[in-house]
Amino acid sequence: MYIAPSVVMITRAKPLDFTRDFVCLAKDYGTSAYDAREDIQAINAAVTQNLTDLDARVHFTEKMRGKKVVIKPNLV
Repeated sequence: MYIAPSVVMITRAKPLDFTRDFVCLAKDYGTSAYDAREDIQAINAAVTQNLTDLDARVHFTEKMRGKKVVIKPNLV
């Protein structure tokens, strides 16, 4: 069995106030208004950059091609 090397990717998000609507879903979650929020755009940009950098190192998208996958980022 082949075990890929572990990789930890850290991406710094744009410095904004991320302390609102973080314990539960925001009332406007899933709407264009939610997606237009600056903090949500910053989080999405950081996650996208992180996954792009990770894929450049370990090529995980090649191994997952054709599979159903859920990616859950851990935002800290």
